[in-house]
Amino acid sequence: MMAKKIENLDDEIAKEGITVVDFFADWCGPCHMISPILHDLEHEGLIKVITVDVDLNKGLAINFGIQAIPYLVFYKNSVRVHNNIKLEGYEVMKDGVVLGALPANMIRKIINQL
Repeated sequence: MMAKKIENLDDEIAKEGITVVDFFADWCGPCHMISPILHDLEHEGLIKVITVDVDLNKGLAINFGIQAIPYLVFYKNSVRVHNNIKLEGYEVMKDGVVLGALPANMIRKIINQL
């Protein structure tokens, strides 16, 4: 994954379909666990992934109020999702955000519910 400075996040978000903004850091172990899952789903055409390195994009991370990573923000048709989703008795998405690394099957279930 190539880290870059994001000038305007809105320009990066897909107008149609589901976009996942993946806030990560190179030093974050759980980030390295979820990143390949997200990129596999992207290659399948299920989502678009925007990878945001919090160290290179501190202002963006502050604007989102990020205190822990990985921090995934979901958009559908360029509009931020505000869903809460429970899977297997646990709230895995709150206000359109998934915090932490989830297995691929749970990410797929989230996508199917959006």
